[in-house]
Amino acid sequence: MPLGAFFAVHLWINARATQGRRAYETWVHALQALPGRALMEVVFIALPLAFHAGYGVLIALGRAPSYPESAHAHPWSRSMERATGLAAMVFVLLHLVELRFPLIAGTLAPADLHPELTYDLSRTSALGFPLFATAYLLGLAATSYHLANGLSRFCSRNGLGQTPRARRALSIGCTVLGSALFFSGANTVVYFATGAPL
Repeated sequence: MPLGAFFAVHLWINARATQGRRAYETWVHALQALPGRALMEVVFIALPLAFHAGYGVLIALGRAPSYPESAHAHPWSRSMERATGLAAMVFVLLHLVELRFPLIAGTLAPADLHPELTYDLSRTSALGFPLFATAYLLGLAATSYHLANGLSRFCSRNGLGQTPRARRALSIGCTVLGSALFFSGANTVVYFATGAPL
């Protein structure tokens, strides 16, 4: 679950934006100044994420074996895990193309992240629809659900949740985790889009 931890930390850092541009940029600059940051991002984030996404696609296409289902898994759990995994992959790619790759290429400066996010998430289509903000909210929902459902499935496969009470506790815990992650991200998106948190 290192990718889940990265997702949670990423959301927590981005949530600093709700405290104002200065608070957000303080964290951005602190992260940019970390020694060995680029190597850590590749080794601990990019490569595991690429492997996870690639293997997930192979499983969804039936070209790689998947773990057997727990006896107590919900019938829709596997299909929802795959669907939200694909949606999360599209969301991450959109996020990378929009922000991360321009940062790497030098066409976007770290100091421009706050105004860029404000512009992207507050703009609307010709019909007044907040397209980017909606895409981000849907992507956050898919990613949060994928993480919470995946954690629940992992725990069930590895012996946790063998009694009805333990399954209920596991389900509640994972639901609370996924909901908290989504709310944190959604609060930040709404802040960038409207200038006020939820």
